[in-house]
Amino acid sequence: MTRKIVIVGGGFCGTMVLHHLMQQGGLPPLDIAFYDDHGRHGRGVAYSTPYPEHLLNVPAGGMSALPDHADHFVKWLGQGADPARFYPRMTYGDYLHHFMDEALALAKTRGHHIRLLTEAFPLDAGRNEDTFYVFATGTSQPRWPGGAVAEDARLLAHPYGGSVPSSAKCVIILGTGLSAVDAILTLNKTGYMGRIVCISRGGLWPVSHGPKTQPWHWRWYIDSLRPHSNKLWRKLPDGVRNFCLRRVTFWNVIRHRMPPEVAATIRAMKKSGQLQTRRGSIAAIKASPDKIEIALKSGKSIAGDAVINCLGFIGQNKQPATALR
Repeated sequence: MTRKIVIVGGGFCGTMVLHHLMQQGGLPPLDIAFYDDHGRHGRGVAYSTPYPEHLLNVPAGGMSALPDHADHFVKWLGQGADPARFYPRMTYGDYLHHFMDEALALAKTRGHHIRLLTEAFPLDAGRNEDTFYVFATGTSQPRWPGGAVAEDARLLAHPYGGSVPSSAKCVIILGTGLSAVDAILTLNKTGYMGRIVCISRGGLWPVSHGPKTQPWHWRWYIDSLRPHSNKLWRKLPDGVRNFCLRRVTFWNVIRHRMPPEVAATIRAMKKSGQLQTRRGSIAAIKASPDKIEIALKSGKSIAGDAVINCLGFIGQNKQPATALR
Protein backbone atom coordinates (compact mmCIF):
# COMPACT_ATOMS: atom_id res chain seq x y z
CA MET A 1 0.00 0.00 0.00
CA THR A 2 1.36 3.44 -0.97
CA ARG A 3 1.86 5.86 1.89
CA LYS A 4 1.41 9.58 1.24
CA ILE A 5 3.71 12.18 2.77
CA VAL A 6 3.59 15.97 2.40
CA ILE A 7 6.72 18.03 3.13
CA VAL A 8 6.14 21.79 3.28
CA GLY A 9 9.32 23.86 2.99
CA GLY A 10 12.27 23.30 0.67
CA GLY A 11 15.09 24.52 2.88
CA PHE A 12 17.50 22.64 5.12
CA CYS A 13 14.90 20.88 7.29
CA GLY A 14 12.60 19.80 4.47
CA THR A 15 15.53 18.58 2.39
CA MET A 16 17.04 16.56 5.23
CA VAL A 17 13.66 15.00 6.04
CA LEU A 18 13.54 13.83 2.43
CA HIS A 19 17.12 12.55 2.68
CA HIS A 20 16.50 10.53 5.83
CA LEU A 21 13.29 9.05 4.45
CA MET A 22 15.14 7.77 1.41
CA GLN A 23 17.83 6.24 3.63
CA GLN A 24 15.28 3.99 5.31
CA GLY A 25 15.00 0.46 4.00
CA GLY A 26 11.89 -1.70 4.07
CA LEU A 27 9.42 1.14 3.62
CA PRO A 28 6.26 0.69 1.55
CA PRO A 29 6.09 2.74 -1.68
CA LEU A 30 5.98 6.43 -0.78
CA ASP A 31 4.18 9.20 -2.66
CA ILE A 32 5.87 12.40 -1.46
CA ALA A 33 4.67 15.90 -2.28
CA PHE A 34 7.56 18.31 -1.61
CA TYR A 35 6.32 21.93 -1.51
CA ASP A 36 8.37 25.08 -1.93
CA ASP A 37 6.40 27.96 -3.42
CA HIS A 38 9.60 29.76 -4.50
CA GLY A 39 11.02 26.72 -6.27
CA ARG A 40 14.06 26.67 -3.99
CA HIS A 41 13.93 22.95 -3.21
CA GLY A 42 17.20 21.91 -1.66
CA ARG A 43 18.28 25.45 -0.81
CA GLY A 44 15.46 27.38 0.82
CA VAL A 45 15.81 31.10 1.50
CA ALA A 46 19.09 30.98 3.41
CA TYR A 47 21.19 29.15 0.82
CA SER A 48 19.70 30.38 -2.45
CA THR A 49 21.49 33.74 -2.37
CA PRO A 50 23.33 34.51 -5.64
CA TYR A 51 26.02 36.54 -3.85
CA PRO A 52 29.27 34.85 -2.77
CA GLU A 53 29.71 37.68 -0.25
CA HIS A 54 26.94 36.08 1.83
CA LEU A 55 29.01 33.72 3.97
CA LEU A 56 28.12 30.99 6.41
CA ASN A 57 28.22 32.30 9.95
CA VAL A 58 29.88 29.10 11.18
CA PRO A 59 33.19 27.63 9.94
CA ALA A 60 32.96 24.64 7.60
CA GLY A 61 34.04 22.25 10.34
CA GLY A 62 30.79 22.91 12.21
CA MET A 63 28.41 22.75 9.24
CA SER A 64 27.89 19.04 8.60
CA ALA A 65 24.26 18.23 7.82
CA LEU A 66 24.76 14.79 9.39
CA PRO A 67 25.22 14.89 13.19
CA ASP A 68 26.96 11.50 13.25
CA HIS A 69 29.52 12.60 10.64
CA ALA A 70 30.95 15.89 11.88
CA ASP A 71 33.36 16.26 8.95
CA HIS A 72 30.85 15.43 6.21
CA PHE A 73 30.63 18.94 4.76
CA VAL A 74 34.41 19.35 4.75
CA LYS A 75 34.83 16.01 2.99
CA TRP A 76 32.15 16.95 0.46
CA LEU A 77 34.08 20.16 -0.32
CA GLY A 78 36.99 17.99 -1.38
CA GLN A 79 40.74 18.04 -1.12
CA GLY A 80 42.18 21.24 0.28
CA ALA A 81 38.99 22.26 2.09
CA ASP A 82 39.65 24.31 5.20
CA PRO A 83 37.50 23.42 8.27
CA ALA A 84 38.17 26.90 9.68
CA ARG A 85 36.98 28.78 6.59
CA PHE A 86 33.62 30.55 6.28
CA TYR A 87 32.39 29.34 2.89
CA PRO A 88 29.74 31.10 0.77
CA ARG A 89 26.17 30.19 1.61
CA MET A 90 25.58 29.41 -2.06
CA THR A 91 28.22 26.66 -1.72
CA TYR A 92 26.28 25.22 1.20
CA GLY A 93 23.20 25.39 -1.02
CA ASP A 94 25.04 23.17 -3.50
CA TYR A 95 25.79 20.81 -0.62
CA LEU A 96 22.12 20.57 0.35
CA HIS A 97 21.10 20.19 -3.28
CA HIS A 98 23.42 17.18 -3.40
CA PHE A 99 21.27 15.53 -0.70
CA MET A 100 18.11 16.26 -2.67
CA ASP A 101 19.52 14.89 -5.93
CA GLU A 102 20.66 11.79 -4.08
CA ALA A 103 17.19 11.36 -2.58
CA LEU A 104 15.52 11.71 -6.00
CA ALA A 105 17.85 9.07 -7.45
CA LEU A 106 17.23 6.66 -4.55
CA ALA A 107 13.48 7.14 -4.88
CA LYS A 108 13.56 5.75 -8.41
CA THR A 109 15.45 2.62 -7.36
CA ARG A 110 13.20 1.96 -4.34
CA GLY A 111 9.80 2.47 -5.90
CA HIS A 112 9.04 5.86 -4.35
CA HIS A 113 7.57 8.86 -6.15
CA ILE A 114 8.63 12.42 -5.27
CA ARG A 115 6.84 15.45 -6.71
CA LEU A 116 8.57 18.84 -6.47
CA LEU A 117 5.75 21.37 -6.24
CA THR A 118 6.30 25.10 -6.67
CA GLU A 119 2.94 26.36 -5.46
CA ALA A 120 2.03 27.26 -1.89
CA PHE A 121 0.69 24.44 0.24
CA PRO A 122 -3.11 24.87 0.52
CA LEU A 123 -3.51 25.25 4.27
CA ASP A 124 -7.29 25.58 3.93
CA ALA A 125 -7.68 22.30 2.02
CA GLY A 126 -8.19 20.21 5.14
CA ARG A 127 -6.12 17.29 6.33
CA ASN A 128 -6.20 13.73 5.07
CA GLU A 129 -5.95 11.19 7.89
CA ASP A 130 -4.06 8.81 5.60
CA THR A 131 -1.30 11.36 4.93
CA PHE A 132 1.72 12.28 7.03
CA TYR A 133 2.49 16.02 7.06
CA VAL A 134 5.90 17.57 7.78
CA PHE A 135 5.89 21.34 8.22
CA ALA A 136 9.46 22.59 7.76
CA THR A 137 8.71 26.20 6.88
CA GLY A 138 11.27 27.73 9.21
CA THR A 139 10.55 31.15 10.59
CA SER A 140 7.82 33.31 9.17
CA GLN A 141 8.16 36.75 7.61
CA PRO A 142 9.14 39.52 10.05
CA ARG A 143 6.35 41.69 11.37
CA TRP A 144 6.25 45.41 10.75
CA PRO A 145 6.48 47.37 14.01
CA GLY A 146 3.94 50.03 14.83
CA GLY A 147 1.01 48.20 13.27
CA ALA A 148 0.13 47.39 9.69
CA VAL A 149 2.03 48.99 6.82
CA ALA A 150 0.33 49.78 3.53
CA GLU A 151 1.55 48.15 0.32
CA ASP A 152 4.46 50.21 -0.96
CA ALA A 153 7.35 49.21 -3.25
CA ARG A 154 9.73 51.20 -1.02
CA LEU A 155 8.93 48.99 1.98
CA LEU A 156 10.74 45.67 1.68
CA ALA A 157 9.20 43.13 4.04
CA HIS A 158 12.42 41.12 4.42
CA PRO A 159 16.02 41.31 3.16
CA TYR A 160 15.71 38.45 0.65
CA GLY A 161 13.95 39.26 -2.59
CA GLY A 162 12.87 42.64 -3.84
CA SER A 163 15.17 45.55 -4.53
CA VAL A 164 15.67 49.08 -3.33
CA PRO A 165 14.51 51.77 -5.80
CA SER A 166 17.43 52.99 -7.92
CA SER A 167 16.72 56.59 -6.93
CA ALA A 168 17.17 55.89 -3.20
CA LYS A 169 19.80 58.02 -1.47
CA CYS A 170 19.08 56.84 2.06
CA VAL A 171 18.04 53.30 2.97
CA ILE A 172 16.75 52.57 6.45
CA ILE A 173 17.24 49.05 7.80
CA LEU A 174 15.19 47.93 10.77
CA GLY A 175 17.44 45.79 12.94
CA THR A 176 21.18 45.26 13.44
CA GLY A 177 21.38 41.46 13.42
CA LEU A 178 22.65 39.00 10.83
CA SER A 179 19.71 39.66 8.49
CA ALA A 180 20.63 43.35 8.50
CA VAL A 181 24.22 42.37 7.71
CA ASP A 182 22.93 40.39 4.70
CA ALA A 183 20.93 43.39 3.51
CA ILE A 184 23.99 45.66 3.81
CA LEU A 185 26.20 43.19 1.91
CA THR A 186 23.57 42.99 -0.84
CA LEU A 187 23.39 46.77 -1.13
CA ASN A 188 27.17 46.95 -1.23
CA LYS A 189 27.40 44.20 -3.87
CA THR A 190 24.83 45.85 -6.13
CA GLY A 191 26.75 49.15 -6.11
CA TYR A 192 24.54 51.19 -3.79
CA MET A 193 26.54 54.28 -2.74
CA GLY A 194 23.98 56.11 -0.61
CA ARG A 195 23.57 56.34 3.14
CA ILE A 196 22.42 53.33 5.20
CA VAL A 197 20.84 53.92 8.62
CA CYS A 198 20.19 50.89 10.83
CA ILE A 199 17.79 51.14 13.77
CA SER A 200 17.52 48.74 16.71
CA ARG A 201 16.65 48.95 20.38
CA GLY A 202 20.18 48.26 21.60
CA GLY A 203 22.14 49.44 18.58
CA LEU A 204 24.36 46.36 18.94
CA TRP A 205 25.90 44.45 16.04
CA PRO A 206 26.84 40.75 16.03
CA VAL A 207 30.32 40.10 17.37
CA SER A 208 32.92 38.83 14.92
CA HIS A 209 34.26 35.30 15.06
CA GLY A 210 37.88 35.41 16.10
CA PRO A 211 40.74 33.52 17.71
CA LYS A 212 40.26 31.77 21.05
CA THR A 213 43.34 33.23 22.68
CA GLN A 214 43.17 31.41 26.04
CA PRO A 215 41.73 28.04 27.13
CA TRP A 216 39.06 29.96 29.09
CA HIS A 217 38.21 32.39 26.28
CA TRP A 218 34.47 33.08 26.09
CA ARG A 219 34.33 31.85 22.48
CA TRP A 220 35.15 28.30 23.64
CA TYR A 221 32.13 28.29 25.93
CA ILE A 222 29.74 29.69 23.33
CA ASP A 223 30.94 27.20 20.71
CA SER A 224 30.65 24.28 23.14
CA LEU A 225 26.93 25.04 23.56
CA ARG A 226 26.24 24.76 19.83
CA PRO A 227 25.44 21.00 19.75
CA HIS A 228 23.14 21.35 22.77
CA SER A 229 21.46 24.76 22.32
CA ASN A 230 18.36 23.48 20.46
CA LYS A 231 17.70 20.81 23.08
CA LEU A 232 18.12 23.33 25.90
CA TRP A 233 15.91 25.86 24.09
CA ARG A 234 13.06 23.37 23.65
CA LYS A 235 13.06 22.61 27.37
CA LEU A 236 12.49 26.24 28.33
CA PRO A 237 8.90 27.39 29.10
CA ASP A 238 7.31 29.65 26.47
CA GLY A 239 7.44 32.63 28.82
CA VAL A 240 11.19 32.27 29.31
CA ARG A 241 11.77 31.87 25.57
CA ASN A 242 9.74 34.98 24.79
CA PHE A 243 11.70 36.90 27.44
CA CYS A 244 14.98 35.74 25.92
CA LEU A 245 13.92 36.72 22.40
CA ARG A 246 12.92 40.17 23.56
CA ARG A 247 15.46 41.01 26.27
CA VAL A 248 18.62 38.93 26.22
CA THR A 249 20.28 41.05 23.55
CA PHE A 250 23.87 40.31 24.52
CA TRP A 251 23.33 36.58 24.02
CA ASN A 252 22.22 37.26 20.45
CA VAL A 253 25.30 39.27 19.53
CA ILE A 254 27.78 36.73 20.86
CA ARG A 255 25.90 33.59 19.82
CA HIS A 256 25.09 34.68 16.24
CA ARG A 257 28.45 36.03 15.08
CA MET A 258 29.82 37.38 11.81
CA PRO A 259 32.70 35.89 9.82
CA PRO A 260 35.81 38.08 10.26
CA GLU A 261 35.83 39.22 6.60
CA VAL A 262 32.18 40.28 6.83
CA ALA A 263 32.88 42.15 10.07
CA ALA A 264 35.73 43.96 8.28
CA THR A 265 33.33 45.14 5.56
CA ILE A 266 30.85 46.42 8.15
CA ARG A 267 33.62 48.25 10.05
CA ALA A 268 34.88 49.89 6.85
CA MET A 269 31.38 51.10 5.95
CA LYS A 270 30.91 52.51 9.44
CA LYS A 271 34.28 54.26 9.31
CA SER A 272 33.45 55.87 5.97
CA GLY A 273 30.17 57.18 7.37
CA GLN A 274 28.04 55.33 4.83
CA LEU A 275 26.68 52.99 7.50
CA GLN A 276 25.17 54.56 10.61
CA THR A 277 23.50 53.05 13.66
CA ARG A 278 20.62 54.53 15.64
CA ARG A 279 19.24 53.24 18.93
CA GLY A 280 15.52 53.38 19.50
CA SER A 281 12.17 51.60 19.56
CA ILE A 282 9.92 52.15 16.57
CA ALA A 283 6.51 53.67 17.19
CA ALA A 284 5.22 54.03 13.63
CA ILE A 285 6.14 54.01 9.96
CA LYS A 286 4.66 56.80 7.84
CA ALA A 287 4.92 56.74 4.06
CA SER A 288 4.44 59.89 2.00
CA PRO A 289 5.05 60.40 -1.73
CA ASP A 290 8.49 61.89 -1.05
CA LYS A 291 9.86 60.06 1.98
CA ILE A 292 9.30 57.29 4.47
CA GLU A 293 9.49 58.43 8.06
CA ILE A 294 10.33 56.14 10.98
CA ALA A 295 8.87 57.60 14.17
CA LEU A 296 10.67 56.48 17.34
CA LYS A 297 9.08 56.19 20.76
CA SER A 298 11.58 58.77 22.01
CA GLY A 299 9.82 61.36 19.85
CA LYS A 300 12.60 61.56 17.27
CA SER A 301 12.17 60.48 13.67
CA ILE A 302 14.37 59.30 10.79
CA ALA A 303 13.48 59.80 7.12
CA GLY A 304 14.65 57.74 4.18
CA ASP A 305 13.80 56.65 0.64
CA ALA A 306 13.35 52.92 1.32
CA VAL A 307 13.04 50.59 4.32
CA ILE A 308 14.17 46.99 4.68
CA ASN A 309 12.62 45.00 7.52
CA CYS A 310 15.37 42.93 9.20
CA LEU A 311 13.85 42.79 12.67
CA GLY A 312 13.75 39.00 12.71
CA PHE A 313 10.99 37.13 14.40
CA ILE A 314 10.50 38.70 17.80
CA GLY A 315 7.58 37.22 19.71
CA GLN A 316 7.34 34.16 17.48
CA ASN A 317 8.69 30.93 18.92
CA LYS A 318 11.33 29.37 16.70
CA GLN A 319 10.57 25.69 16.46
CA PRO A 320 12.26 22.86 14.57
CA ALA A 321 10.50 21.07 11.75
CA THR A 322 7.46 19.28 13.14
CA ALA A 323 5.61 16.27 11.78
CA LEU A 324 1.86 15.91 12.13
CA ARG A 325 -0.22 12.85 11.42
